[in-house]
Amino acid sequence: MAINFPDSPSTGETFQQADRAWQWDGEKWKSTGTTSSSTVGATVIFEGSTADAFETTLTATDPTADRTITLPNASGTVAFVDSPTFTGTPAAPTAAADTNTTQIATTAYVQTELGAISSDSINDADADTKIQVEESSDEDIIRFDAGGTEAMTISATAVNVFGKAIASPDDENTVLAGQVF
Repeated sequence: MAINFPDSPSTGETFQQADRAWQWDGEKWKSTGTTSSSTVGATVIFEGSTADAFETTLTATDPTADRTITLPNASGTVAFVDSPTFTGTPAAPTAAADTNTTQIATTAYVQTELGAISSDSINDADADTKIQVEESSDEDIIRFDAGGTEAMTISATAVNVFGKAIASPDDENTVLAGQVF
């Protein structure tokens, strides 16, 4: 059964066809349900633009809060709800690696991006200034390079600044004095 709504409705105007009723809110027709829709378990059936077997049926169960459902209009536009709160385990498509848009990032995307970050160094854009941990397995040395030159290393036994080792507190003044003056 096709529904032919009035062409120029006034805000608040109602329209009824058979046992189904709608009200114009100034922008769109909102279903007020069937003539018996005020009770729990009532069903509202929305017929498409053609009289066929394709319909949308909503059944009111016992809601714990007021709910609004907005169905797409003929152009496919849907009115979105601001700041929705999801329950359960909502799923979303996972973006490709290095995606830089405003789309939602899933936990799978975040894990992919975190895995892409090197865990052994921090580099500048051309990789000639960096902080690097371990050039090889179990080396246990932190290296500081500036402009492609190793400027300092830190190991468990010494700090080496521009090739001069500080192995104990007594060596600190000698090395630092040599660097400052």
